[in-house]
Amino acid sequence: MRADPSATGAGGRQEAQQGREHAVVGAVGHIAMDVETLEEVVALRDRIRSRGIQVIGPIDHGWWKSIYFAGPDDINLEITTGGDIKPENWVLPEVVELCGISPEELERLQNPVPFDASQGPVAQPPYDPSKPHMEPLDVELYAKGLEMTDEEVWETFSYTKPPVPDEQ
Repeated sequence: MRADPSATGAGGRQEAQQGREHAVVGAVGHIAMDVETLEEVVALRDRIRSRGIQVIGPIDHGWWKSIYFAGPDDINLEITTGGDIKPENWVLPEVVELCGISPEELERLQNPVPFDASQGPVAQPPYDPSKPHMEPLDVELYAKGLEMTDEEVWETFSYTKPPVPDEQ
């Protein structure tokens, strides 16, 4: 499965927290995951339902087909398939106008230049409070993590031991 950043609510617009009054920083309206076929969507629907969880769908949106259900933290989840998502269909004209986005900038945003990954991994940039960043539970630990190499982060924070070990 792969995450679908273009997920929307009913009516084609995603409102923070599915239209609830206020959303906090980091709030998620819903997460969409894409699979290859409608058969996979239906199989996942049935698997989720077999665990006592209510699932709505599939629903045909014209360009993709989806099921919806609540995850463990009551976050709305979607599993979807199909679709030829066109970037121009996902930018609201009123947002373009409100933000003063020029036609040239809009074209660049909708059709970005592909990233050239041939130079290898990109180093973590220094902390910049003007850039987006995660709201950490532990600010000091977060700051230390930002200063580490990717290898150090892997070694320091990876934890692969399951909470319930295999019986021996």
